[in-house]
Amino acid sequence: MKPKFIFTTIAVALAAWNSSAQTIPGGYYRFERINFSLVVRQQGLTHLTYGPGVWTVKTMRMGNKEILKYLEEAFHTTWPAGAQLAVLTDTRDLSEYPILREIYVLDKDGNFLNRCDGGYYLNETNNACFRMNFVTVLKAGKYNPNWPVAETDDATRFQTIRFQLYRIEDDPSVYTDLQFQGFYTEAYHQKASHMTNTLSMSGKASLSGDGQMNSTWTLVSGRMSIAGKWVDVF
Repeated sequence: MKPKFIFTTIAVALAAWNSSAQTIPGGYYRFERINFSLVVRQQGLTHLTYGPGVWTVKTMRMGNKEILKYLEEAFHTTWPAGAQLAVLTDTRDLSEYPILREIYVLDKDGNFLNRCDGGYYLNETNNACFRMNFVTVLKAGKYNPNWPVAETDDATRFQTIRFQLYRIEDDPSVYTDLQFQGFYTEAYHQKASHMTNTLSMSGKASLSGDGQMNSTWTLVSGRMSIAGKWVDVF
């Protein structure tokens, strides 16, 4: 029998990504899809006698559905059917515009539900968040400023990506401070002319880390991906 996860898993059907809802006022800020496929491990039951002993480790899956369920509980809210995780990003060259990316919860049509960086705050001892942080970018690629025919930018970007899942409340059994990170590789492609601007960004990373989750020592490993593609017509 497979061990149950720390919180109950719910079935959430992710809708097709709605590109018409991706543009944020300001032009450069867009939502990208983010997907997690993680494994969480915690110490299970231990049975020791004067003779042979047994140690067990609980192994549990933590994908987008499980993360959304955890955030729903941690933020003291309820997501509508089809809620999804996304990353708000500046689509400009991050080596020149090194802004922070942030995780959001959107509804099935891509509309804002919650900003995870400051997801829940009642007071200093009752708050929760899900944060991500990129460290300085290294870049390899080519740029061709052949304007107005077609300006192109093709690059591979390398960064360290870090996540923190945090929750603290008056109930000590829910205390969570789980941190994990990995080496993130991202492909960045842009082609612009006087009529259109086509841009795609996609990256992935293997992740690992540890910390407390529901007041239990926890190890986490797995992978994640972030991707977005947009076509602007002028």
